[in-house]
Amino acid sequence: MPLKRLRRASPTAQGLSAGERLKRAKLVGNEYLAWSWVGTEVTDTADITQEHRLATCGFSNTNRSPFCSNKYSTTSNVAAKPGKTTKAQAKTEGELEDDIIVISDNDSPTCSSKACKNNPNCLNYLGQEKWESEEKARDAFIKAQELGPDPTLDSRAFDTPVGLKVWYQDLPFRTGVYKCQPAQDVEHKFEESPIFQLQVTFAAMQMSKQAAFNPVKLVESLKLNTTEQQDAQEFSKLFMAHLDSEFQKQVDPSLKSLIADQGKQVYATVCTNCQNRSERESEFLEIEVTISNNSKLDERIAALLKPEDLDGDNKYLCSKCESLQNAKRYTELRELPPVLHFSLLRFVYDLSTMERKKSKHYILFPKSINMDEFVTTGHQNEAKKEKMGGKNMYHLRGVLLHKGPSAYHGHYEAQIFDVRNEAWYQFNDEVVTKISSLGPSPKVGQKSGSKENGNAKPIKAQMKGKSAQTQKKPTRVDSDVEILDISSKSTSPPVDDSNYISSRDAYMLIYVRAPAEPPATQTSSPKDDASFIKTTDTSADGTSKTAVRIPIPPYKAQQVVQSLNIVHDKACDEYTAKEVAAEARFKDIRDRVMDIYRSWNLASNAEENAVVSRQALESWLSRHLKKPPASARDALVDREEAEAMDVDEYIHEISNSDIVCIHGRLDPNKATNMKRIEKAADSRIQSDDECRFVPSFGSSDVCEECVKELFLGNLSATT
Repeated sequence: MPLKRLRRASPTAQGLSAGERLKRAKLVGNEYLAWSWVGTEVTDTADITQEHRLATCGFSNTNRSPFCSNKYSTTSNVAAKPGKTTKAQAKTEGELEDDIIVISDNDSPTCSSKACKNNPNCLNYLGQEKWESEEKARDAFIKAQELGPDPTLDSRAFDTPVGLKVWYQDLPFRTGVYKCQPAQDVEHKFEESPIFQLQVTFAAMQMSKQAAFNPVKLVESLKLNTTEQQDAQEFSKLFMAHLDSEFQKQVDPSLKSLIADQGKQVYATVCTNCQNRSERESEFLEIEVTISNNSKLDERIAALLKPEDLDGDNKYLCSKCESLQNAKRYTELRELPPVLHFSLLRFVYDLSTMERKKSKHYILFPKSINMDEFVTTGHQNEAKKEKMGGKNMYHLRGVLLHKGPSAYHGHYEAQIFDVRNEAWYQFNDEVVTKISSLGPSPKVGQKSGSKENGNAKPIKAQMKGKSAQTQKKPTRVDSDVEILDISSKSTSPPVDDSNYISSRDAYMLIYVRAPAEPPATQTSSPKDDASFIKTTDTSADGTSKTAVRIPIPPYKAQQVVQSLNIVHDKACDEYTAKEVAAEARFKDIRDRVMDIYRSWNLASNAEENAVVSRQALESWLSRHLKKPPASARDALVDREEAEAMDVDEYIHEISNSDIVCIHGRLDPNKATNMKRIEKAADSRIQSDDECRFVPSFGSSDVCEECVKELFLGNLSATT
């Protein structure tokens, strides 16, 4: 029995499915290419017509280059989108809807940046969006005007402190600096002295209209190198010693003792055998305390004052016993200064590596501390100590910080309490930020490896405008090998006192003695009233702040600051005037440019037009929004000279050379870079915007010689 022959499968349908729209523009055979007439319509150069030359650049009707709607036009000139035929239109009498295939003559490709890049009749995607956003366009325009740095950004916000932090906030110290007077016979040198430059620095911080003050003259007066960074603690000691010598030259007794009137401490040794007591009294500017992990400040003070037993190989040679004896050595605090500095030994020397390293131990310090328990008025003089009870209450007024793990480099910051505003501020170089608090209370069992406290929300307060953008972040140094290894497995005891703050970057704490309550009948001395300003401010919640007597700077220092303020005001006024003029120019230029590009597109090949390269149009659209090159700046000088001479000869030129052939006409080989705009728009660019495209071309300027050469090459390739 013969095998049955299998039925061949029906071929896959190649046509359109029912209801699908025929896209005629996509058919290859329907597209009239720029050179498709070579060898078909024309076989000799003599037969090349103007229409053929136009076709080589896409300017002919046969090219079917769509005239894309202007996306930025204010009038709606977008035709009904093809392919949106309704069901009612699709139905035909006697035919089913599914049997209809739609063939449309209105089919045109979608306008897009990629599809229309080579279309000479599409003027979208050339950079017009830069002008559409007024705010972004204004910022770019002002930046391109090169008005220079804006001095108004350096203006000081109301009641915002600046610079030198701790010393300036010490009102008695500031008062003493202001009261210093030059010797009559050397007055001409006084203005070069450090004390006068410090007066100017304090006066600028108090009266300056600028947000930051550069104390370079103060540094130069101290014969220091302005390019070298000084150690903060060493500089403080040396500078205080210098000021002390200057204050000693003053006639006013209060100034003579301003620096000398510091704390007094006694180093004592008591022989256990004969009870002989050897004492040595000295003055101190600061108290140095060691740090252990999660230790309190008062605990470290007690450890500092704890007696040391001298025995064994470390016995004491008693002058009375005339032999080595067991003894006790200790330190006593006899008197405390008005401003008490605690130097935390944050930087330690590691004997194992013989290197100086930074300890990352946390230290807990209180907002207020009563130093009465640490002050000894003298040997067996408890009655006097009881009489002084309560006189040594101190309030925290400053914290100096060192950011970074290394002892050799890092970033210094300070948190200072401003007595006038009754608020805390963060000082980070020239940036001053108001902070709501120094940090949260220490947590129970917190270890030194945990994240640092003090994440108070900053409040922008120092500069107007873009100050928040110009805040500097401290440089983080990643030399972790230099961090002192802290192996502390034990947790700290519970800390419930909300009076404490913790930090692992603090290296100096500044406390100020609480003022004594004045008698009810006490009034200010009349002779002092002229040297102080009594301020009573009102806070944001309406409550009245404590009145503060602010010292007034000396006249000569005020003059220096006032001259700086005059210069700053003048710079601000000049910049504002330039900014206002630039703003007016921007509005005029933006309206002009937008009006041109919103109406420059062609609707048909019959319209009179100008041919411009795509790069030239992009340059024209962006020329007001970016800094001109050096050659254009020279031309700008020529323009200013022409305006000064009342000669209208300047016009900005944009090159069309990227579409020009060697014969000086439109090059068909560069047709993909050509765009066509209305002739009226080209004239407006020249007359209204003082700009022209050179050389100037129209559609009819396609190079005849180049077309002939290319024709012969294409013809030989087809034969």
